[in-house]
Amino acid sequence: MCIRDRRRVHGDFNNKMKAKPRLFDIAANLADDWFEKDLPNVLKRAKNYGVERLLLGGTYLADTQRSYEISLMDENYYFTAGIHPCRAKEPEIQKQTLEEYFANLEKIIQNCKKGKLVAIGECGLDYDRFSYADKETQLKVFPYHFDLA
Repeated sequence: MCIRDRRRVHGDFNNKMKAKPRLFDIAANLADDWFEKDLPNVLKRAKNYGVERLLLGGTYLADTQRSYEISLMDENYYFTAGIHPCRAKEPEIQKQTLEEYFANLEKIIQNCKKGKLVAIGECGLDYDRFSYADKETQLKVFPYHFDLA
């Protein structure tokens, strides 16, 4: 490789290093009410910083629905559906049986636009935060969530 070719290669490399980063936020919890008033600005700021894709985590029924709705705002936004172990009390809070609650999650999954739902999750147990959902409640919900996956 001659000197001129090396300069071209290094020059291209330096130009690429100056380019804006291309990011994929895989844990965007933007369905929370906390973001509702400012969501358009949050999304705009994310794009300005190079966030090209978002994975919105659905952590309970209403959150999953809202995550899906946000995912429809851009072709590069996706969502997950499910119930986070810390939200295992949600069916009880909503006065639904586990069967009813997961049937409603299944409706969201069945009716969403193809390509928007990319995962069921988070699946598992969270024994570090019993203040949100105790072990027994998590263990009751887990098989339903696992079957959904």
